[in-house]
Amino acid sequence: MIAVKTSLAVAVPLFLLAAACSRGSSSAVVATPGAQITAENAEQVALLAIEAAFGFTPIGAVGSGLLAVAPPAAPAPLQLGNVVARRVDELLFAPAVLAGAVSQTLAGPDGGQVILTWEDRDGDQKVSTGDTFVSAFTAWRDGELELSGVLTVDGTVVAGTPPSSQYWSIAGRMTFVNLTVGTGADAVTIAGAVQFRRERKPTVESTRLEIDQGLAFGDALLQSGTALGYDEFPAEFAFSLSSRGAVQVPDLDGELRYETTQVFTGITLFGYPWAGVLEVRGAGDSLITVRMVDFTSTISIEVDADGDGEVDETLTADWTTL
Repeated sequence: MIAVKTSLAVAVPLFLLAAACSRGSSSAVVATPGAQITAENAEQVALLAIEAAFGFTPIGAVGSGLLAVAPPAAPAPLQLGNVVARRVDELLFAPAVLAGAVSQTLAGPDGGQVILTWEDRDGDQKVSTGDTFVSAFTAWRDGELELSGVLTVDGTVVAGTPPSSQYWSIAGRMTFVNLTVGTGADAVTIAGAVQFRRERKPTVESTRLEIDQGLAFGDALLQSGTALGYDEFPAEFAFSLSSRGAVQVPDLDGELRYETTQVFTGITLFGYPWAGVLEVRGAGDSLITVRMVDFTSTISIEVDADGDGEVDETLTADWTTL
């Protein structure tokens, strides 16, 4: 797992993607019956479920967090670099996005950049309902998280004045246009769209993501209805993670359904939770329960392979090495 770093005034736990999801293209996965969970594959199932439940969250948090970056004080005609201009042109965004838009280049915390293009639809010189955005990442890095490609946001509904007011929220639709996470052979491609809501209050900043049409995440497919949540509590240097949904993975020839029955909580500095429970279900009521043991990053994996409600075997693993 990747350590937490502060990016765009938002600290998020950044996770390595599962090796099982880090090869090949983002081709659709055909839905099949639930995958059978056994003592032999329980650790692999735990890894896949943790990545499905939480691995996408930091990427969504980065994408929505960019919308709260203070826009240029005086909007001016858009000046795009050649690379971004080509991408926008190739994706046919230019007719809808470039008129009346402004852009700014933001350096990644650990290298690379993102060019954030903002179309101020109502000309009020602040982020407001109806505005649209294009984020073009070029080797943008925060710790071990690296992004390249294009992310767009539309359908925005804004309350308050991000980022200056104490209370604000931004909701809308975030579309990933073959956004890649990582580099080389380990790169994972994300394709699809999610509904999101980003909200700030004096004591907490929250991100909510919901997949309504399926999202290709490497070779895995996060199913419609999957929901993810991340809360950060700045004064306490703490975070919480929650998730429920389903994922199709080729390696298991079936679907895994999962849900946090106890919210995962931890300290942002350490980058892994200290408490939390995730239940993962497969075929025939087979089940594993992934439980944080303590602040040492140890997890227990309780296996109920026949779904009779009795634990058949308990395994241990380390969250930071999954």
